[in-house]
Amino acid sequence: MVTRNHRMQYKKLHDKLYEIWDRYENEDEYTTSRLLRESSHLVGSGPIPANIEDHGEDEDEEKR
Repeated sequence: MVTRNHRMQYKKLHDKLYEIWDRYENEDEYTTSRLLRESSHLVGSGPIPANIEDHGEDEDEEKR
């Protein structure tokens, strides 16, 4: 019973992370900071404050 609950929780978490990652890869305005902020809520490390300075974008985004 416990393992079934763990599998269900893991699947929900996994699905949410893939949804966030998919938005990050497909939306031009979705920044790395936003990806980290949203995923930090899921993994239990707490929210990353929105007022943290953005130290630039990924190398791939700079090449566009």
